[in-house]
Amino acid sequence: MATANLAKLNNDLAKQPILGATNSATWLDDTLEIGACTVDNADPSIENFQFVFGQNTTGITLLSDVSVDCQLMIKVSFKEAVNLTAFQISANKAPMLDDVAAPQNLKFYVNREIGFEDTEDDDGSHQISLEEDQLHQPLKLKLPVHKFRNVHNLAIFVEDNLKDADVTFLNSVRFEGKKANTMNVSEIKKAG
Repeated sequence: MATANLAKLNNDLAKQPILGATNSATWLDDTLEIGACTVDNADPSIENFQFVFGQNTTGITLLSDVSVDCQLMIKVSFKEAVNLTAFQISANKAPMLDDVAAPQNLKFYVNREIGFEDTEDDDGSHQISLEEDQLHQPLKLKLPVHKFRNVHNLAIFVEDNLKDADVTFLNSVRFEGKKANTMNVSEIKKAG
């Protein structure tokens, strides 16, 4: 038994694992490049969007700009490539305002620069439709892994909201996955 475990350990070490790498998915809050993350069409009174990414403990709510429309474009940048496995959205603490609702239809765009004008004819890499009964607590949704590999940046287009309200609100978004395995080309040795 000990010989089998030692052989497995030697085999695992021969693969030269990356320090800190994990085979299981974890929350990727620490891999976000917070300074590069933006939200287009947000209420102009909200100047800092850091609370939206990760666990929002501030009590602040992200709102769309009522003078424009209910849409939002959330642009997320990661410090390094990641493989996403799940997305969590929190829209369960509505602000005390009239005509405000949680997001309904979301489109995801992987590793692409995209603006509002591009979304009409482009369905993105993935789409999610939310229902009101799903949003009573933070909602974690699995993502199709094959569409979310080697993600450096991600745009989430909030197309509309659940009540066709003038304003869309959102408490936070989080991402689960793991760092993508990358290879340094300069370390490749010629065979022979």
